[in-house]
Amino acid sequence: MESIIKRNMLLLVIGKFTSILGAGVYTFAASFYVLQVTGSGMNFAITLLCGSLPRIVLGPFAGVIADRFSRRLLVIGMDVMCGAIMLTSFIISLTFGPNLLLIYITSALLSICSTFFSVAFSSSIPGLVDDTRIQRITSLNQAAGASANILSPIIGGIIYGFLSLSSFMFANGITFLLSALLEVFIVFNLFITTKQQATKKEPLLASLKEGYTYMKNHKGLFSLLKIAFWINFFFSAIMVCLPYFIIKELSLTSQQFGIIEAMFAVGTLSVAIFLSMRTEIQNKYAVMRYGLLFLACLLTITVLPLLLPPIPSLLILIFYMLITFSIGGTTSFINTPLLVLLQRSTPEEYLGRVFGFLDTIAGAIMPLGFILFGFLLDIVPSYYIPIGCGIALGIIVLRYVTKPIFTLLEQPSSTHISEQVTS
Repeated sequence: MESIIKRNMLLLVIGKFTSILGAGVYTFAASFYVLQVTGSGMNFAITLLCGSLPRIVLGPFAGVIADRFSRRLLVIGMDVMCGAIMLTSFIISLTFGPNLLLIYITSALLSICSTFFSVAFSSSIPGLVDDTRIQRITSLNQAAGASANILSPIIGGIIYGFLSLSSFMFANGITFLLSALLEVFIVFNLFITTKQQATKKEPLLASLKEGYTYMKNHKGLFSLLKIAFWINFFFSAIMVCLPYFIIKELSLTSQQFGIIEAMFAVGTLSVAIFLSMRTEIQNKYAVMRYGLLFLACLLTITVLPLLLPPIPSLLILIFYMLITFSIGGTTSFINTPLLVLLQRSTPEEYLGRVFGFLDTIAGAIMPLGFILFGFLLDIVPSYYIPIGCGIALGIIVLRYVTKPIFTLLEQPSSTHISEQVTS
């Protein structure tokens, strides 16, 4: 048993690393291509929208599918489909050349597959290891993604000038297929002994409604999702503004932009490794409240290089490296204990739907943020946006992130909740 657990953890880390490395290199190349060719914040925002809208629409349905069918087949199958999509895009780009429409379509299709993949994968974690190692595998999962994200923008920034966008598509397709091959050998149901068959027999919409009712009756979980809705809206500003600041307004090179992007992952990796080696965090309320307030401050000060007199590019580089490192580390420190809490407190038969709704609700407002902030970047001074969003995020946290929410979340799931759902 011990050897199977260790193999599960090792294959998870390697498979996640391989998949995200290829996707990260391509995403970097595509984003830089759009900004460099069009010079429009709006076009860049549309690229982000294509990558997020399917997640919003399909998240709940992905959760139902993950609860009704084999999560193992979903995880492996979605990586195979992502590989096929990227290789097909590679062939099309060789024939007709890369263009914005191809990038938009490819981003949307990858988002569809990754939505089903991420929901199935997140809801599978309690079956991969025993309860005492949930924080460790969650941290290692983030560490794998962070490690790949460290390398992908650096690699993308270094070789962007030497390879075509088509080459990035080909490499991404291969890494998705390699990831799927590794996932074949993971034992997904090692610690899941039963699965409620009633969920599988219900009609799709009825199962979806049951999952929603469960969440709505769980007051702590429902309050957390509403908070996440608004936090993601204000924080989406940094996803649009930061690349715009660095590339368009401060004129840093692709290599420097790659290093700055990589520091997100360095921060995430550092904290993930730290959390994988320590005991489980107990005061999850304090971690989220103060962590989010710190993120609001970081968002506000991202505009400093734009407001100061001209300074050397090296100092700008160092400043944004520190900012992105801090954002990545703080985000990891917030996400890991919350994911552990959700995985432990949610009944196994609802895990897929909970994570599906979580993906949808947390990301539902982000496309509006992408479009709004991308539009504002083209018509108002760019430094207004992070300052306003940072202040608004701080107000949301102080007003709505309260201890009673976490008290409710930390209560183990019980049968009376399921009875409320079905009554």
